[in-house]
Amino acid sequence: MAHFESHDGTVSYYEDQGQGPPVVFVHGFAADTDITWGRPGILDAVADKGYRILSMDLRGHGRSSPGRNPAMYTMERVVGDLVVLLDQVGLRQAHLVGYSLGSRVVMELSCRRPSRATSVTLAGIGAKSAAPKRIWGSEEIATALETDKPTEVHSPRARAFRAFAESTGADRSTLAAMQRALIDWPRPRPEEIAVPALVIAGVKDDLAGSPFELAERIPAGKAVEIRGNHMNAVLDPELPSHICQHVEAVENL
Repeated sequence: MAHFESHDGTVSYYEDQGQGPPVVFVHGFAADTDITWGRPGILDAVADKGYRILSMDLRGHGRSSPGRNPAMYTMERVVGDLVVLLDQVGLRQAHLVGYSLGSRVVMELSCRRPSRATSVTLAGIGAKSAAPKRIWGSEEIATALETDKPTEVHSPRARAFRAFAESTGADRSTLAAMQRALIDWPRPRPEEIAVPALVIAGVKDDLAGSPFELAERIPAGKAVEIRGNHMNAVLDPELPSHICQHVEAVENL
């Protein structure tokens, strides 16, 4: 693993493997590179198809800098880390692949800095998760992450986030700070994505919602469903195949 330092001093870790057109992977909330992409074999599968793979741990996750101040997790800073990574490795642009929260980061970068994205793959996201931020219940999730009495968490969504954070061994106070920061993140703007986009979600992913409805809002968007729900869709062996097919199609344009 290598690392880079962002403008505010936050240190983020990343991995760089393989050769070929660059593909950058951004994991989901409460996970890290290994949990979302490594263990399911996605990184190796895509690298084996002849691509250079870069994958980073978001701030507050994995080996990257933790922090319990919500100001550390503004959209500008989280997206800025991805720009710094591209600069660090000398890439003008790359294919960007996200899962869940990572897809929101990828989406925002492709809107703010379109010249840095060759294409985007937005996995673990759909019409629900790209809806206005008010439906997310970030404060409820943050409270569930912090409580010493998890049996008193009544929201199924909040319970799921708490259980996943416990299963990954993440710092729950750090994650709670990030959830509170998400309240002020801007509304998603899929209509402004100017590069080819593939939206992928598990057929049982009630958290994400329909990938097809989201893809319809993207000028060059298309969608596909895979097996699984929000927590286990990354285990579908078809996921890396869909990623590679999308990237290859864009490379051949």
